[in-house]
Amino acid sequence: MSLILHALLFTCAACGVLFPLKDGFPDPSPLQLLSVGSHSLGTLSSGSLPATISTEGITNLQLLAFNEMVAVAFFSELVANLTEGIEGFNLLPGQDHVVPAIVATLQQEELHAVNANAALQHFGVNPMAPCTYTFPVASVEDAIYWASVVTAAVLGAQHGVIQNLAENGDVGLVQGLVSITGQEGEQEGFFRELQGKIPNELPFLTSSTREFLFSALRRVADPLCASLEGISLPSFFPLDVAIFPDPNSPIITLTYSALEADCSSLSVVYTNQQNPPIVKPIMFESITEDLITVKAQFPQDEFSINGLTIIALTSQPGPFKDASDVAKATVFGPAFVIL
Repeated sequence: MSLILHALLFTCAACGVLFPLKDGFPDPSPLQLLSVGSHSLGTLSSGSLPATISTEGITNLQLLAFNEMVAVAFFSELVANLTEGIEGFNLLPGQDHVVPAIVATLQQEELHAVNANAALQHFGVNPMAPCTYTFPVASVEDAIYWASVVTAAVLGAQHGVIQNLAENGDVGLVQGLVSITGQEGEQEGFFRELQGKIPNELPFLTSSTREFLFSALRRVADPLCASLEGISLPSFFPLDVAIFPDPNSPIITLTYSALEADCSSLSVVYTNQQNPPIVKPIMFESITEDLITVKAQFPQDEFSINGLTIIALTSQPGPFKDASDVAKATVFGPAFVIL
């Protein structure tokens, strides 16, 4: 089925991506879909969809489609940078397998996006159109690290999406999403291996929430992107890691805007694996006219922290049962550390 997106040309001034892509994405013809499928090593899902869906289910599909649009833009630009000799994107000897793998990833993400938008149309909802995006990468190392962090964050959020689908009677969508979640896990293992890490990150991956993923992805999208207005999810004020912790200094330095909210009584919360969130006090280091810098303990050894950690500054110190509890109290976030 060809998707009717009524799309103008969406340009990406910072990353060079122009929609629609050469293969017709986000509205490929049936012939173009066959070509995308061949490069993705498979086909578009032909699984049946339920007749009805909850309001929460629509929000889930919109978030998934938004995420896939971000992924398509990112991997499109990464493929171009790797194949066009862009400075900083030269591969090392013995990495000839990387470009074909990234090309397959791009095409798979295109099919994920087409699948999510087709589902939205099936339920009478407008599909998500691409935005313009700015990605915080200047080298192949930056790109692989960013891909790894975001993919881990997506995997965590999909835990929450699947739970939400089940709780709202949308179980007919679960099987397809679990299929995509497994495929994203394969991607994450590949990105980790490229960084010299063990591919299989954790025995039980870190759970996140829809709100954390939406907030994180909004940071790379044009804030005026019209297609985001229909997603009924809150987003939080930005939080950044200024100095990452290391084994010799288990302290993390965070920065956030002094202009956004009341910053007088915040706690830092770490969500890692399937364990209760960890709360630590913050120590103010400096306050300028528009930026606050704080430090906090990063208790890696104390709590066996590994893999993806989701960091938030909350308006109250908990205790918190899980990532959903943390999201309800979050003011700034998320930031991420991935080990």
